[in-house]
Amino acid sequence: ETTKSDEPVSSAAHVMNFTTDITEQNAYFTISGNYSESKGSVIYNGMTLTKCLKIETATSISFTCDTDSELTLVFNSNFAKKIKIDGVKTAATNGIVKVKVAKGTHTITKGDTTNLFYISVAHLVLSRRQQQQHRRQQQQHSRQLQLVRRNQQLRVQSRR
Repeated sequence: ETTKSDEPVSSAAHVMNFTTDITEQNAYFTISGNYSESKGSVIYNGMTLTKCLKIETATSISFTCDTDSELTLVFNSNFAKKIKIDGVKTAATNGIVKVKVAKGTHTITKGDTTNLFYISVAHLVLSRRQQQQHRRQQQQHSRQLQLVRRNQQLRVQSRR
C-alpha cells in the first residue's frame, strides 16, 4: 500500500480485541461496561470477532495518547449511528469509526446503543511536509505568546 508523502501514516497500535482479550486486563484502556458473546460476529482485517463490549449508558472507555493518533472502533457491520468521543457524537460508516485524536486523555461513551468488538489507537507519524508545517505553526504560536507577554508588561509599566 502506498501513501502520499503529505498524508499521516499510522504505526505502533494499542489494541483491544474483545474476542481474544475479554478476560485480560488491558493496561492502555480503562473500560467499564458489560460484555457479550451473543451479539453476532464481525470480520475486520481478516479477523472474525465474536465477543464485544455492549455500549450502554453506563459504558465508558478511556485512554491517554502520548502523541497525536488515529482511533479505530469496530462495531456490528450494519451500525451507522453515533458514538461519543470526548462528548462529541461521531457517526460510524459500515460499523467503523476512524478519527484522529490529539495527544491527551480521551473518553468513549454511548451515543447510540451498539456493540464494540475492537479498538485500535495508532500513533500518527507525520510526513516531512507536515512536520515542517507543524514547526512553523509552533514558531508562530511562540511569537504570538511573546507579543502577548510584551503587551502585558507594557500595560503594567504604563500603570505605574
